[in-house]
Amino acid sequence: MFPKRVIVSLLCLVALASGCGGHQTSTGTINGVFQEVGGPPTLSSLGPRPVAGIVELTSSLGKHAIVTVSKDGAFRARVAPGTYSAIGKYPPGKSGQQEMTCQGLAAVVVHAGQAVHMTVECEVP
Repeated sequence: MFPKRVIVSLLCLVALASGCGGHQTSTGTINGVFQEVGGPPTLSSLGPRPVAGIVELTSSLGKHAIVTVSKDGAFRARVAPGTYSAIGKYPPGKSGQQEMTCQGLAAVVVHAGQAVHMTVECEVP
């Protein structure tokens, strides 16, 4: 029979070799909100309002991710580390308007294993 010390050492070695002994992630998360502001006085007095549509994320290295945004305006994307900017788009027919394209308020820097927040905002005339 093998001594307990040898068995425990072998089990630890197998666990490390199979990746069970510590997991490194190579992505980060962008949690965001897509919203509209402005518009006629009856709308602008409401402040920012969530909108549904899509958000296109682009890194400074040219990596792209497209996220569908539900009517609550919230979105989440797992992306490779880097600096990301965003463009949001309303679907055609939103509030009787043509499709609108909107910018993220600021680029965000994503680090592996971390989450950041991003706001994409449309200024309604």
